[in-house]
Amino acid sequence: MAVGAISYYLDRFPASRLVGYTYGTLGSIEYDPSDPEHRKRSHKKYLGITGEFQLDIFSPILFKGTRVSGTQEFRERFASINPLPPVTGRVSEFPIIRYSGTSEKPRWMDEEEGG
Repeated sequence: MAVGAISYYLDRFPASRLVGYTYGTLGSIEYDPSDPEHRKRSHKKYLGITGEFQLDIFSPILFKGTRVSGTQEFRERFASINPLPPVTGRVSEFPIIRYSGTSEKPRWMDEEEGG
């Protein structure tokens, strides 16, 4: 029976699995000259739209080793400063990046080759 074959095919897959990489997106933070990690990257700072110096960071959304099911969603809130006037229904899109390095809580994509 076809229904039984489909059920067997679908039911034999695991209900959940462990994520093999950390996923996130790029963001930015205000440059803090008192922070040694910021000073180490002072050559990468740039003047942001707020008039303050900024550094790019990796903002994790889903961490390596997290158990997920096939239907589970992951969401994270981010703030965005936009020089354009607000428009109802405007959607911002940000690429999801896979971090394949060894850090458990990656923040800087320049720390290791796998970042």
